[in-house]
Amino acid sequence: MKVQIEVKRYHYESKETSVLYVGEGRICKEHEQTIISYIEDDMEGKAKVTIQYSDDLLSIYRESEVSSELHFQNQKASIGIVKSDYGDIQLDLYTHVCRIDSNELYVIYEVRYGEAKDTYRIHCLLNA
Repeated sequence: MKVQIEVKRYHYESKETSVLYVGEGRICKEHEQTIISYIEDDMEGKAKVTIQYSDDLLSIYRESEVSSELHFQNQKASIGIVKSDYGDIQLDLYTHVCRIDSNELYVIYEVRYGEAKDTYRIHCLLNA
């Protein structure tokens, strides 16, 4: 089924908001998961984005020249992967909030670098 999608990211330390995507995508259910997919067109070219979620787990996959795989679970640490021609980078993530509603996905998470961290909020609105 087609759906209108708006994805924004907020960086707490710099107080910057980025609109990552506004446009049409697809949503479907497979087994116990809901899958959203859309094509981003940015400075790096086109990227296929897939968001998969169930009751307590949300995963974001981005496929392009630089690909990434991020997993979020409420109050849990996880490992993210960024892949490029130069090799893979492992990201230490901690999810503070992962809220999944019928038309809204909301994640507050940290990317940790030893003692340093960056905190982000991803907000995804869906309109069928």
